[in-house]
Amino acid sequence: MPAFSERITGPCFIPWRTWVGFFRHDLGIVNPNDAPMTFSVSAMPLHNTSPDEIAPPIQVALPAYGFIRINRVDEELDWQYPIVACAFIVTVEPEDSRPYYADGSMVYPPTNDPEFIAPVSGTVGGLP
Repeated sequence: MPAFSERITGPCFIPWRTWVGFFRHDLGIVNPNDAPMTFSVSAMPLHNTSPDEIAPPIQVALPAYGFIRINRVDEELDWQYPIVACAFIVTVEPEDSRPYYADGSMVYPPTNDPEFIAPVSGTVGGLP
């Protein structure tokens, strides 16, 4: 899977093409370290970064060598963004500089076929 080809250090974001309720958007995070890690996860549309359009962050705690797959990350974030079809990103920010892995997937529900999306290191517009 391309998303897991390189470890990430510092913040990253997962760019998605669209936020349409028909597709399922999942986020995966892996902690390859021998100690727990905590991450702050949020979302925002790409067309604008005004504070009222940014999803309130959630905290994701992973044990040593732990992983999580957040199905329907929009529902988990409780992001009530009013435009149903727009490009958006999900931001992932670790509490420290240890390496980790992350990926996104956009799943087509009738066939359960995912399209994997590699993370991009860094931030967008000063966020997360």
